[in-house]
Amino acid sequence: MRKKTVDVRALKASGFIRQTENEYFVCRLRVPGGNIVTEKMVQAAELAKKYGRGYCHFTFQQSIEIPYVKLDDMDALKAELDGLGLRMANCGPRVRAITACQGCKVNPYGRVDAPGLAAAADEKYFGLDTPAKFKIAYSGCNIGCPNPQENDLGFHGMVEPELAPELCNGCTLCVQLCKSRGGESLVMNKETNLPERDDKRCTYCGECIYCCPTNAWVVKRIGHAVYVGGKHGRFPRWANRVADFVSDEETFELIEKCVAWYNQNSKRGERFGTAIDRLGLKKFKQEVLGDKYTAAKEWDVHGDRPKGVHYRVLHSWDPEDDE
Repeated sequence: MRKKTVDVRALKASGFIRQTENEYFVCRLRVPGGNIVTEKMVQAAELAKKYGRGYCHFTFQQSIEIPYVKLDDMDALKAELDGLGLRMANCGPRVRAITACQGCKVNPYGRVDAPGLAAAADEKYFGLDTPAKFKIAYSGCNIGCPNPQENDLGFHGMVEPELAPELCNGCTLCVQLCKSRGGESLVMNKETNLPERDDKRCTYCGECIYCCPTNAWVVKRIGHAVYVGGKHGRFPRWANRVADFVSDEETFELIEKCVAWYNQNSKRGERFGTAIDRLGLKKFKQEVLGDKYTAAKEWDVHGDRPKGVHYRVLHSWDPEDDE
């Protein structure tokens, strides 16, 4: 009997990935921003019982996988997925499913609607061909749970606070919290009994707004920090922070610009960050960012605090570091 010819690469691109045992494939489902309605989760579980071995796997890319699908069952599984509105994810050299945290609608630390933006970006850019895999992540704040610094293109929410002095009662809570988080951009003015902010030290985390019991700290401006060129793997690379206070809509423009630049300038199989290193960050900034997108200040090598500001861990349960 003649063996059936299988284009493994084409199957991989469509979301069927060959397992160690050649006769089995993983079916990868697309979950933009990590949100899926419970009905579709149940349907995926039922399909795993029918076509797999009765379990699903949640990937680090926020996809749902059904392992142990037989080649002969692929067409039937795909037809059922289409009928249920469950979409396939992908693998290989293209824009992957876009990841996100819970964002501002669920997490009180969140500053932007990370899952909403990820879902919208996924509709626009998922599956675009690129020289190698291209991963995008949205984080609601600079805690960065979706690891924006370790993706080819990453965003995290940021906010510039402003004090409404007439509402402040001088409790010092914001100053203490800012000190414990490492920036120490807030100090109390002894004459006015009001907190004062040093913008050169501020990381724009917005925790002063979050913690204020009288709502004296308010939002002056809000947006996204932008990181490019990050990746995991055998040779990991920490992303470069290249812009701040980018609007929601501008994140889409930057995705388009970065993907276009990547396709025009990279070698086949070369990751985005490797291309930036080979051609130079300066060239990338000139050709993609221009004068429109700039950083709020010079950030340290990790892009998480202003250059020269050292990290300190000063929680109530830790002894104070006098260094």
